[in-house]
Amino acid sequence: INVAAHELRTPLTVIKGYSQMLKSFIDPANIFPLEGIESGIERITEVVNNMLDMAKIDTQSLDMKKQPTRLREIVDKIEREFRKALKERNITLKRSGFITLPVIQADAEMLTKVFRNLVVNAIKYTPDNGQVTLTSQVRMDQDQECVEIIVADTGIGIAKDDQEGIFEKFYFTQDLEKHSSGRTEFKAGGPGLGLSIARGIVLAHNGHIWVESDGYDEVSYPGSQFHILLPVA
Repeated sequence: INVAAHELRTPLTVIKGYSQMLKSFIDPANIFPLEGIESGIERITEVVNNMLDMAKIDTQSLDMKKQPTRLREIVDKIEREFRKALKERNITLKRSGFITLPVIQADAEMLTKVFRNLVVNAIKYTPDNGQVTLTSQVRMDQDQECVEIIVADTGIGIAKDDQEGIFEKFYFTQDLEKHSSGRTEFKAGGPGLGLSIARGIVLAHNGHIWVESDGYDEVSYPGSQFHILLPVA
């Protein structure tokens, strides 16, 4: 997997470079096909990077760089990154508790991947005009001071039978069909690696990740709540 993924990266970078170069020679009104190419390249690159991350998790070779980390800064970054998508779907992002959180020892880049994946899923499975909430608190777990982060949404929820399996590699749940805006970026299925990678990263931090949901329902929208528990030190 490592070799194949690395071999794919080079031609993808070349194609993206030529696509960006061509933009300067084409009338702005006619660059839509190039934007489609770039979007596809970004998607494939994401899959390749996920494969590399999964291979490192499987071999316990994640290159962790733990340092003093403020989770508030990670959440700030994620909020900026998805501001446009949230606005297009009229989805409200609410957050609370991050200002008072203690600094933790963590790999900020790795945790950013975790939060990005959870927020992407929350947006993907939440209807237009819905809400995504990020909350945090400090609590004790087995005599250890921990930070708990909850990513909640008002979406279609997760079937009880799926809640154990969604953190496994290549596990697919029911994809949304009716309630989204219809934009392909929020309807397309992936290779089923995101949550498995998130779990691997959280476990590498000696933490825990789990999900709570009352089930899957495209009418009542029971929502989902993903919990992450991370030790402070």
